Amino acid sequence: MQHGVVIVGSSVAGVRAARALRAEGYQGRVTLVGEEQGLPCDRPPLSKQVLTGAWAPERAGLLTAQAAQADGIELRLGAPALALDADTRRVLLADGDPLPYDDLVIATGAAPRPSPWRPGSGVYQLRTLADSLALKERFAAGGAVVMIGGGFIGAETAAARARGGLRG
Repeated sequence: MQHGVVIVGSSVAGVRAARALRAEGYQGRVTLVGEEQGLPCDRPPLSKQVLTGAWAPERAGLLTAQAAQADGIELRLGAPALALDADTRRVLLADGDPLPYDDLVIATGAAPRPSPWRPGSGVYQLRTLADSLALKERFAAGGAVVMIGGGFIGAETAAARARGGLRG
């Protein structure tokens, strides 16, 4: 039985790998596994265009459900890969499903450091589309904001907040 290609990681590299397989004529099963519940999105616009309201959230998307279906890409989102058994060629997903594969692409990228603050404490991270929309809502409410992180994302987020004029 052919199990096809499983791609672990639903960001830019994972989506591009899936689409490249189809563009090159691969006819087998292609399964894209991602930790996040939502559809894959491009992260750079989250701290710029989406946060400021210059873009509608869906514009940051890398792959729509319709495009995935049209390309025959099975989406397994919201159930991250927990373990790999290379001997039996299976990836164990967080929902308990063992996902067999013929070929595996690991395109997980980098993971953020875990936050020491609990969710709901008024501390926000910016990693996902949901994070960007929650932060945008918080910015629109006004009040003081403290940014921790002086890298690109922290600086872009601070600039978006300082510019004001956040659009709906």
